[in-house]
Amino acid sequence: MSLPIRKTHAVELIIAGGLLVFGVWLLFGRLGDAAFHDGDEALYATVALEMTRSGDWLTPHYWGEPFLHKPPLQYWLTALAYKYVPGTIEFRARFPSALAGLLLLGLVYWTARRLAGTAAGVAATLILLLNNQFLFEHAARSANFDALVMLLCFAGLVCGAYAHVGRWPMIASAVSISWVMMVKSPLAVFPLISVLVYQLLIDRRRARVWLACLVVSVLVFVLPWHLYQFWKHGAAFWNTYFLYEIGGRLGSAVTEYTSRFTHLEAFWQSFLPWSPLLAVAVVASLAGWTGGSRAPVQQRAILRLLAAYAALLFVALCFASSKWPWYGLPAYAALVVVGAVWVFGVLDTKWRLAVPLTLSALAIAYIVFFDPNPVYAPAARPSYLWPGETTLMWFAERPPTPMEWITAIGTVVVGAALPLLRRTRRVLEIATVVAMMSVFSVSVRTIMAVPKEYDGVARQLADELEGRRIEAVYLIGFPHLSWYNDRMEPLTSFYFHTVRGAEVTDCQWDIGCIPKDPPKRSVLVVHADAIAQPDALRELAASLPQNGNRMEIWTIDPGSGGSYHRVR
Repeated sequence: MSLPIRKTHAVELIIAGGLLVFGVWLLFGRLGDAAFHDGDEALYATVALEMTRSGDWLTPHYWGEPFLHKPPLQYWLTALAYKYVPGTIEFRARFPSALAGLLLLGLVYWTARRLAGTAAGVAATLILLLNNQFLFEHAARSANFDALVMLLCFAGLVCGAYAHVGRWPMIASAVSISWVMMVKSPLAVFPLISVLVYQLLIDRRRARVWLACLVVSVLVFVLPWHLYQFWKHGAAFWNTYFLYEIGGRLGSAVTEYTSRFTHLEAFWQSFLPWSPLLAVAVVASLAGWTGGSRAPVQQRAILRLLAAYAALLFVALCFASSKWPWYGLPAYAALVVVGAVWVFGVLDTKWRLAVPLTLSALAIAYIVFFDPNPVYAPAARPSYLWPGETTLMWFAERPPTPMEWITAIGTVVVGAALPLLRRTRRVLEIATVVAMMSVFSVSVRTIMAVPKEYDGVARQLADELEGRRIEAVYLIGFPHLSWYNDRMEPLTSFYFHTVRGAEVTDCQWDIGCIPKDPPKRSVLVVHADAIAQPDALRELAASLPQNGNRMEIWTIDPGSGGSYHRVR
């Protein structure tokens, strides 16, 4: 006997509200506590900050020079957050990504629930939400582009799956995919191909209409900005945007700690202990087996679309030379929906008991065989956000932590409860969701312990200078990097831009860039590596213009464990 309609709706609202609270807590909690940890994160935050100050919303700039590497949609959203969102500068810079992540979770829940019921929606949402890579590595809790790309790619896919049944899903799919081109252009290829093939197999006439909508959307939203940059910057835009950022980046190899299958390794490690089930679900969905003959034809078609999109993306990335592991993030939403729906399809078959047994085995294997370490193996650099390295071939050398045991036991309990959802009244879904959320809420507290020390000194010095009402800041001896247009690296320099009321000048090594009559409240900030000996600092002070002798001089050693101090 089913529950009355009103009670059923109450169950749905409680579940959706619980997921919303949990998602907001994980995505926005302490979002602005830590200084920027990633050079790209600080770079994009700086470009958006210069956009708000210059008033030029069409051409991105970095240190006053055009920065034409990427389209401006993320910059626009970040600039708007600077203007209208309260909180620290880091919170505002990361706000668009966190909001995109929250919207993506809602779309994942809606999609999985529509295909296989509320419990499948909950499972898909939580599997994605508790993925460290989705939370931190260039994604929802960062100022990078990838959370927005994930949202737009998945929206384009899901709306494209229903484009043949109505006008608005078709328009939403076309607009979403075109907007991907305004964030990271190459990644629009994968949802475009996937949806086009899907529509051609269902209804060729509607497929042509969808393609026409996409062309119109590109002409309206994408082409004007690109033509404007061609008109204004000509060869510089072509060489930077197309030849380097699209062609060169895709063909540039990152060899240290990487292999051809780095993106698959990142997926495998970040989704543990769920990754084996997700991988099997993709293969099964491609083969058309979604849990028995009772699965609706449309459900099979949509699962095949999502699985094919994820497989296409990962196969293409395996052949691309660039091995940054977050390139695979746009496939993650499709993966969790395919996995959750497939698992709940299995629960409708005679193999239903295999689900809790498999989840239990994976949880135990995760504790016994996988040893998290502070080095992020799939990436070509250390990560200060995600302990992702694992050892697969031997037992862990340390005992499991309490949090790991809690996660493992919670996985077993949840797995054992899944078959009950197919045999009892839906009110049990509330108890299951509460159990899942309480167990995982405890385990993810370790994730929320975001490190604060990395490059925090630049943030602290900027606060110190702002408190002293400094009017001008001159920087000496900071390294310049080719991939930032031969300008100062942004992880440190961003914070000098945040000193309100101060004009910031990068002098590189030229002390002559300081005017003979600098503003009364002026500061010279010197990189500690540039002046290793006290004698060198005295010589620098003596070489200042006559009126510059009244300037304050600070040295800073940025980076993890760095320091700063005033020397005059």
